Amino acid sequence: KETLAEDDLRVGKGGRGMAKETFKIHGVARSMDVPGTLTRQGDVLLLQASFKVLLTDYRIEKPSLVGFELADEQVVTLTASLLPEKSRP
Repeated sequence: KETLAEDDLRVGKGGRGMAKETFKIHGVARSMDVPGTLTRQGDVLLLQASFKVLLTDYRIEKPSLVGFELADEQVVTLTASLLPEKSRP
């Protein structure tokens, strides 16, 4: 796992890392390692991450429509703006 230092996050420069997170869907929580990228944009850190989940891991039945079936493996992609503590509402 990689830890990013403050100096690694200069404006316009980012870094890749791994976060250990708990992902919860339909009342089922699972711990997972999530790879992501942090980039500084002024006082804001922009987090971009993408990871795979299996619907069956969260006890979700795969819905199916005529001629269309949802795969068990789905990709979750997110972008989040992380604000300094003093900037939060």
